[in-house]
Parts: sequence; structure tokens; C-alpha cells
Amino acid sequence: MMMRTGQGRFGMGALVLLCAASSPALGQSRRSAPALIPANFSAKQDALGFPWQVYSSYGNLRNSSSSTAFYHAGMLTINGTKFSPSHRVMTADGSEYHLSNPNINRVAVARQIKLDLKHGTARILDTLQNTGQAPLSINVQINSRTRHRAARIVTDAGRTVAVGNRSNTVAELEKKEIGLAVQSSQAGTPGFLIYVAGGNAKMKPAIKIDGNYQFTMTYVLALPPGERVTLVHGYAQRRVNMADAKVVKKEFEPFRARDFLGGLDRDLQKTIINRASRSLAALARQPLLHEMLELTDFWSVERGKQDILVVDGETTVGGTLRGERLTLQTEQGPAEIPIGQIAALAGAGQGTRVYLRNGEILFGRLDGAASLVLVTPELLELKITPAKVKMLVTRADPADSRATDNVAALVQTSDGTRLAVPTSAELTLPVATPWGPMDVPVGEIRRLFAVREPQPVFVLTFKDNSRLEVMLRGESWSIPTVRFGKLELAAAEILEVFNAALPAVPAEDDATVDNIPFVELRGENRLVGRIAADKLTVMTTGGESLIPTVDVQSIDVNGGSGGPQLFQITLHSGAKISGRLKGHTLPFAAMGHVWDLRLNQIHALLQPKPTDRAEQKAPEEADTSPVEPADDDLFGRSSSGGELDQLFRSDPFGP
Repeated sequence: MMMRTGQGRFGMGALVLLCAASSPALGQSRRSAPALIPANFSAKQDALGFPWQVYSSYGNLRNSSSSTAFYHAGMLTINGTKFSPSHRVMTADGSEYHLSNPNINRVAVARQIKLDLKHGTARILDTLQNTGQAPLSINVQINSRTRHRAARIVTDAGRTVAVGNRSNTVAELEKKEIGLAVQSSQAGTPGFLIYVAGGNAKMKPAIKIDGNYQFTMTYVLALPPGERVTLVHGYAQRRVNMADAKVVKKEFEPFRARDFLGGLDRDLQKTIINRASRSLAALARQPLLHEMLELTDFWSVERGKQDILVVDGETTVGGTLRGERLTLQTEQGPAEIPIGQIAALAGAGQGTRVYLRNGEILFGRLDGAASLVLVTPELLELKITPAKVKMLVTRADPADSRATDNVAALVQTSDGTRLAVPTSAELTLPVATPWGPMDVPVGEIRRLFAVREPQPVFVLTFKDNSRLEVMLRGESWSIPTVRFGKLELAAAEILEVFNAALPAVPAEDDATVDNIPFVELRGENRLVGRIAADKLTVMTTGGESLIPTVDVQSIDVNGGSGGPQLFQITLHSGAKISGRLKGHTLPFAAMGHVWDLRLNQIHALLQPKPTDRAEQKAPEEADTSPVEPADDDLFGRSSSGGELDQLFRSDPFGP
């Protein structure tokens, strides 16, 4: 018999104890909690002369004077909603802030900010806990914005990431690298250090750099009910030569030091996923099973050539599972599930969650009289009652994370159920966009996920990597399912929809790679395509200039707050032109239509040089009927005052 005993990891019992602790901060246990007092958010100065201040409204670092390297740092967003603490306390000496909010899109969030004034660094720990009864898919973004554009961006190892005024960069840290160093383009402004993740951490975020001044770290997490994870990041201000790799590496030493995490409760340290070895890296390998893999990670179960029964938090038994099928009574109806299709069972008590190899997730009550047999390597037969199992993981199989031929899409609901839509269904998703209504064939969807409550706003990513903020039209969505026939789902019930043949967690910002033309708009909107005009008229200080659009490589916002948008246009020749585009809109060919985009909505545009005639002709072949902003809001209000339009107009990070 294969038996495994405790390995010093964070167990369910400890989790329950920590949740019941009297400290208001989720990330702090009773044993190590310091004396806390109401927070005072006054500015402080470190030993190097740099100012630091915590912003009470959003719990991030903010600029407190004109000598600060950043406009803001460490702004946290959970599924599209900014972290705003409802509980604010600090240590008596003012060096550490404990900020928390018990419910942001069903996630309890606790933030600890430690200002090390002696070494001139700030350490932030963000602890996220799923407080619901169903697994959660969480998109976590941590955003920082420098006061001025960067002249140079390098890693802590001195490797150059970007130089000059690039509009968009996707950075990726190499194995031993831990962060980015930003040299300001403005004389007198200090450099900015961002500690991203531990060098040996298996989980590192996707890093996007906009305009060489805005830095966004993105994590895509899947949290089982009750589980918590912690992300650590850090910041520093320095007046050093960023071109000297040895100097840069030395300035990152405080983040590498063992005492960087000093004073933390040991159980909290064990939840850190971007510094220690524990990670969610398996999600990229088996995206359709990422919720299940989170559970196996929690129980420290390694899927392999054996079926594994989790007896309790300290013991597992491996062997070969025998049985034919199980019957699960769900809210949608009964489901007969062959044992060979099951990747894992989890639950007991209130019900059992069944994870299928093809990505389906079903929840309900198993027949209490049903039984399975686990045969150990020593040929010992153990009778198992599935309805009482805490966790049963079946052996790895080539069918894992592969949608079956009859499944076109998967729809995940707020209770954690994931329903399969058959390939035979000609299903469309009725949505409202800032430009009006669309009926999107499910086959054209890469991913749809909810980002705001209580009235859900979704981010819809298309197969071509275009992306729009949308709302569902109507009170419900009628979908056919493989197992239960047609079901009616209210918008509030829908958590995620994704193409079964594509990764459930696509690579961040696929469209920003070279040779894919796109325009980024305010909010979460992005269209993949090209300018649908032969020429652009640019009004410069020297007068009007006509520029052939085939010569345009990129267009970046270069100012104009409160008035007409000022752009910097870069040509394929390398020449740069600054000015204002004539008119109020820009025609852009994408997804078979020409969209009239308001100039004040455009954030950045990239148009790599076409490599073949087909790409050059794409805008001409598109439907030339313009898609314009709707005059009437789809929810009975004027478009100018509608909720979706208002969300689209807003800048998530301020001016």
C-alpha cells in the first residue's frame, strides 16, 4: 500500500483556524498578529530621501511629491474590479499597513504593505481567498505607472526589455530574473524598480508594458472553495545608472534577501505562489482541468500511473480503480457517468463535484449505495463509497483536457458547474457592445468571462484575438447542452464561456506579438485588423500632412487630456510625426466590418508591414457598412448614459 504522511504543508484544518482568527486581516494569524491601530495615510520618507505614501481609497502606493518615480504603484484589480479596502489598520510604528475587503467578486482580499524606510523598499502581499462554495477563475492584475515615459527598461540582470518610446511591449522574465528597472526619460526623476516574482518561482505573471510608462502584471488563477493564495511584489526608487548591469543587480539585493519575507507567519508564507516552488504552472498544460489541478495541488497529489484516494490531509492511497459508472443527481437532471470519463471526484457532505477528462464539471449527489473498489499494488481491495470521498483522483490519461468530438464549447456557471454545448448546435451569443448589438456565433468565441457585479459586464475574446467589453442582451441565454438538453441561464449565472478546442486560459495579449495588426481602445476593448482608409490627414504645427496608411507602423497617444487627442505616428521608415488626426473618427477594418472608432477612445495602434497581398487587401474585402456607436441603449437608456458606454469611457487607472 502506498501511504503518504504529512509533509509540512498548509492543510485544510489550518485554513479553517486562520479564517476564524480574530485578526481582521485575512493574511495574518492570531499567533503572530502585531498590535494594530487605525491607519494613518500620511506621507513618509526613506533613508535615501524618497517619499512613500499609501492611498487609502485603493490601497496602492501613490505619488506624494513631484520627486516620486511613479504616479501609482501596485494597484490591484480582481476580475476587472479595483481593490478598495473596507478595513484599514496599521502597526503602531506606521511601517506596515493591513488592508482588507471581504468580498470583491466573491474573493476575500487582504493586502499587507510593508514600508522598509531603512532600505528604501516597499513590499506588498496580496492574499486572495475563495469564500464561496464553487471553484473560481480569477484574473488578477497588478498595475504600476511611472511619472514619465521610460528611456530604458531592463531586467534585474541588466537585459534590455525596451528602449525609447515603444507603444506596447510584452516582457517575459527569464528563469533567474526577478524584476524590472525603469530609467526615466526626464532628468531629475529617479529610477523605478519593480520586484515581480522569485527567480526560482514556477509561476510568474504575464507582463505588459504600455507606452513605456504603464506596467501590468497579470495572473490567471483557479481557486477551489476555501483555498487562499498569496502574491508578493515589491518596489523601490533609486538614482542609479540603469545601463550598468552590475549596479542594477546590486539594487535588487533587498528583494532577494531572505529577510525580505521576514516577520511573516509561516502558514502565510506557504501560500505564496510566485516566490516559493508551489505553483499553478500545470494550468498551461491542461487548461480544461485547471480547477481540478488546483485541488490536486492543494492536497499535494501528483497525478500519474495510479488512481489516488485522499483519505485525509495526511494520507493518500494509490492503486487501480474498478467500477463501471456512477449516477449523479444534479439540479439540471440525472447524469450517468462512465468511470473512464472521470478525472476526479471531490466533496462529500453537501454534495460531490465530478471533474470529467473533457473539461465538464458536474455537481450533485451520488447514489449513497454505489461503490467502487481500489486495488492497491499489494492486491489489497478497498471498498469506496463515492458519496463519502473527500478527493479521488484518477490516473493521467491521453484524453485529459481534450474536448470530445461532440463538444463545441463549455459554459461555466457561478455554482462551479461547467456545461458542454454540442457541436451540432448553431448557437449564438447575443451581446451589447459600445457600438451596438452583436450576435456572435459560439464557434467564433475564444473566451468570455465576467468581470463586474452585480450587473455582469463580460470581456469577450474572439478567435482572432479581438476583444470587447460586452453585456448579454435579454434576461437569460438559452443554450443546448450535451447532457441535459436546453437550459435557460441568467446573465448573473454565467461565469465563463470558452471554445472547447482552444486553451481555456489563453496566453495574455496574443495580439501584441509581431505581425498581428490591432488597435487598443479604452477599457478592455481591442480589435484585430487594419486602418480602412487610404490616407490619414495629420494636423501638425507645420500644417496638414497626408500620410498613406500603408506607411503607418504605429499610432500612440501622446497627450491631449481635456481636448483633441494628440498622437505620435511612427512610420515603417522610422520617421515620427506628432499631431492631431483630422476628424472625430478613424475607420478600422476588423471582424468583417469597418468600425468608426472615436479618436478619443484610441489608446494605441500597431500595424506591422504586410507580408503578402492577401493581408493588404483584407480591409477592402471587409463589409464596408460602418459599425457606429448605438443611438439607443439596449437596456432602455440613452447610449451616452448607459452603463456599458460609461464603463467603456472610463479610464481604469485615472488620468
